[in-house]
Amino acid sequence: MAEAGPGGSPDWLTSGFAHLWLPYAQMKLAPTPIAVVGADGARLKLADGRELIDGVSSWWTTCHGYNHPHVRAAVAAQLQAVPHVMLGGLATEPTLRLAKRLAGLLPGDLDHVFFSESGSVSVEIGMKMAVQCWINRGQTGRHRFVSFRFGYHGDTLAAMSVCDPDEGMHGLFKGYLPRQIIADVPRTQEQQAEFVRLLRAHRNEVAAVIIEPLVQGAGGMKFHEPEVLRICADTNQTVFMITHDVDEAILLADKIVLMTNGPGAKIAEIVVNTMPRNERHRNDLHRHPQYYAIRNHLVEFLVNRSKAFDQEIVDGNYDPRRLKLVKPGLAAVNPPAEVVPLRQTH
Repeated sequence: MAEAGPGGSPDWLTSGFAHLWLPYAQMKLAPTPIAVVGADGARLKLADGRELIDGVSSWWTTCHGYNHPHVRAAVAAQLQAVPHVMLGGLATEPTLRLAKRLAGLLPGDLDHVFFSESGSVSVEIGMKMAVQCWINRGQTGRHRFVSFRFGYHGDTLAAMSVCDPDEGMHGLFKGYLPRQIIADVPRTQEQQAEFVRLLRAHRNEVAAVIIEPLVQGAGGMKFHEPEVLRICADTNQTVFMITHDVDEAILLADKIVLMTNGPGAKIAEIVVNTMPRNERHRNDLHRHPQYYAIRNHLVEFLVNRSKAFDQEIVDGNYDPRRLKLVKPGLAAVNPPAEVVPLRQTH
């Protein structure tokens, strides 16, 4: 039993609290923390004998409850074998087994994992990977991120920069935090159109879009429909695909947005890339039968129909709420010599 300090608090609390900085607190105003001496399931055992139900699961980290017998036994067994080893040239069986199991749960061609020790750090890693992806493609200017008001992604430097500008204290840390692009979650048709225009305007500097799926928890439990995620994912592909390199578009994008040129650019249509992702290979892309169907459609727009579409806007027939979703049908395979050159200047 711990000895009691002034006011009945344990001595370790009263003597140690003076040396501790708490997270999310103003230390001159922060009350003394509640002393916890044990935990089991969803309950915390306090030093004074009371019990509390931990309704936030220790900031959402103990999803299986405290002292779960299976987790406790696994941790004890691992401690006896190999408590820790760095992944710098070394590996252990549990690490690789977990990586394989996680990869098996991921959709599509997402089949790798990168381990980190916290949520904020995982966001930092993801952002760094997005920037590095563009650097590897020779585009060093894509280093900004699109995030959303009321969002929360962590408290390290880059993670703070993509949080809500008010709650993320962007004003207080102005000049220190990287400047990102903050938007409204595109729930309405007007917001969706604005979101596409935003990506268009910043197409040469955006590395990725970051969003909390379905609910902005820390921002006030603000929900959005799964459709919003689809819109963000589709237009995030468009960040890759605002280009005249037709082959690059077919290789990488699931949906390719065709737009007119000039300051008043408008979306003409969205072309669905019907070529399965696992069948898109850079070196033999032209061998796939669906390649020419999609490619001919894109090139024909760039060369001919973009000008006709400009006239349609002038005539007042353009409605951004009714964008055409096009799935090019299979076409005869054109010999490479008959295909319009890849890069267009129209």
